[in-house]
Amino acid sequence: MAVHPAAVSNSFLRHFIFWGLFLPLLSMILVPLVWPDQSIQKAEVAMVNDLGGDVVGLNHQTDRAFKRWFVDTKVVSATETFFAGKATLKAAKEGTKVSSQWIYGVWMMVYRAIWRLKALSTVFFVPVLCLAVPALVDGLAVRARKQYDWQSDNPAVFYSSTHAVTVAVGLFVCLPFLPVTLTANLLAGLLVLFTFAIWFAAANFQ
Repeated sequence: MAVHPAAVSNSFLRHFIFWGLFLPLLSMILVPLVWPDQSIQKAEVAMVNDLGGDVVGLNHQTDRAFKRWFVDTKVVSATETFFAGKATLKAAKEGTKVSSQWIYGVWMMVYRAIWRLKALSTVFFVPVLCLAVPALVDGLAVRARKQYDWQSDNPAVFYSSTHAVTVAVGLFVCLPFLPVTLTANLLAGLLVLFTFAIWFAAANFQ
């Protein structure tokens, strides 16, 4: 049973559930109704290739993972059969067509999410570590200096900083499911946001 973010009392956990669970699930339900074609865009393939990723190997890994998890287990065929159904009336046939296109779009989103996860782990994981770790260390050093100078903590700043990290992490979790084309500029912007959020939270941690 899905947990609605509003039902969680902890605000930090509520925001993470929204970004990391509720929003991806909502995207998988609604987006294929409007755009059933959720294939991987050529711009994303070109981006991975330009960043030094092995696109051919990435495609093979994604094919194997999707086949092992969803095709060999008969999950894809079962859902397609269920939503295809048997319709005789014209209106029922139209509804069946829509539902078949929808479940097809859902599985395309799942495939694309797997591909994106593998791609990001290949070309984006190292830059995240290279920036996030120094940001964390520098933020902790700033916090230690504040404590040494007997500077008082600001609860509002601490609250804002922790929420910034929650939103940044949630965005990364949600990223593979977003119905947008991932570009180098978008990833760079998210990387800057994530790095700043880590530093800000570490510098104001209580």
